[in-house]
Amino acid sequence: MSSIIELKEQILLGKTSLRKLSNQTGIGRDALKNKIIKECSDEELERLRIILKDNKDNSSTIDLEGNVKEAVIRILKGEISIKQASKDYNIDRETLMRKTEEVLTKANKTYWLGQIGTGDSFINRPDQMELIKKNCPSVVAIEMEAAAVAQVCH
Repeated sequence: MSSIIELKEQILLGKTSLRKLSNQTGIGRDALKNKIIKECSDEELERLRIILKDNKDNSSTIDLEGNVKEAVIRILKGEISIKQASKDYNIDRETLMRKTEEVLTKANKTYWLGQIGTGDSFINRPDQMELIKKNCPSVVAIEMEAAAVAQVCH
């Protein structure tokens, strides 16, 4: 079987599509795409025009320019948060959120936009979830680690 780097080159050279490679390798398209993206430099991502969706023309693109493009690429790679990208690239958060949402929507990816709550309880019952939704409607996820760190530090 070809290495991920060889598969990446086949796509960069336009010799094949993500769908064909997925069928040939037996690796799911999303998993294969993520592996290929991890092997790409920023310049290669530019050449790939960020493969977002494997459709008839094998890719869909969002036209991003300059710092916005670099910031969105880093956000999508999980290297940086929207908040930090806004500071580092001097781009307002609304623009970054809108452009990142455009990319994710065009890619037909499921995503959640909202706040992350923290607490010292494991939330697994419907009544707990409903209480949080009622009191904090913008919360889309709950985590416990930050609360534990805060408790230890205090």
